[in-house]
Amino acid sequence: VEDPPEGRIRGAIQTPILCDKADEAEVRRAWERALSSALRLDPDAILPGELRDLISILAGIFAAQTGHLVLTTLHANSAFSIPERMITMGANAGLVADAQLLIGLISQRLVQVLCPHCRVPWSVKKDQLTTEEREYLEKYCSVEGICRPENLHFRNESGCPACRKAVVIGGKQVATVGQGVAGRSVVAEVVRPDTMLFRLLIQEGKEAAKAYWLSELGGITRRIHLLHKLNAGLVDPLDADLIVPLDEDEVTLSVSDPVTSSSDIDTAQIERLALVIAASVREGLKQGVEDAIKAGITAGMAA
Repeated sequence: VEDPPEGRIRGAIQTPILCDKADEAEVRRAWERALSSALRLDPDAILPGELRDLISILAGIFAAQTGHLVLTTLHANSAFSIPERMITMGANAGLVADAQLLIGLISQRLVQVLCPHCRVPWSVKKDQLTTEEREYLEKYCSVEGICRPENLHFRNESGCPACRKAVVIGGKQVATVGQGVAGRSVVAEVVRPDTMLFRLLIQEGKEAAKAYWLSELGGITRRIHLLHKLNAGLVDPLDADLIVPLDEDEVTLSVSDPVTSSSDIDTAQIERLALVIAASVREGLKQGVEDAIKAGITAGMAA
């Protein structure tokens, strides 16, 4: 159910929201009609598109209350900001803070993957860095058992034949792109909330809820997920810092190394969970639902 559909999704029945967008009552009725129609089809899952106002949020909640798996998206700063955004847009806090309703909070960002053929090791790059850059990386990329500065690699801005790509227009090469990179990879934070987490989030704020998630639920922050990639030499730390700040945990948690037993988690599991929604869109809704069920998400809403 989309407003409007942004592309064909293989395997899905797509329903546009058709109404006068200036008439709030008509928009609400259009969402109700679309969801009622979807529920009559006995869906494997429902994808309400982007939640960007109170009407679409309530539509997503209504769909999840029927016991169906609901996958949706929302613009937010972090996984813990998702309930906050829903509430500030007008949803009732008691309705949102329901661990049986809002069962998954996923925050993901994409970072560029280094070309394995021309990436530059720390031993070569460190003398080319400024004093501030070197001290910054040595401080925030030093986490016992997870990341060491000497394992870092950096982008070769000139690239190599394996990663350089020519841009040709009208039979003439006009530019070269892709120097030093070979694609993108996800850095994610995946939260499976419980009642206590929501209670802390509502009563004491995001910092308290996140601290509980780390200490009691085995959470792993997106910065720690990133550090695993940095330690493997997959991502340039200076480029990645622009996407996921290396001091993010210190800023949001007042600690620089929020490492618990979660540091032993297979980070590939984090990526599989984070890509559930993307798989639903790219490969077809049915396959995405199967992946979600395998990941342990059964009924409720994942944003």
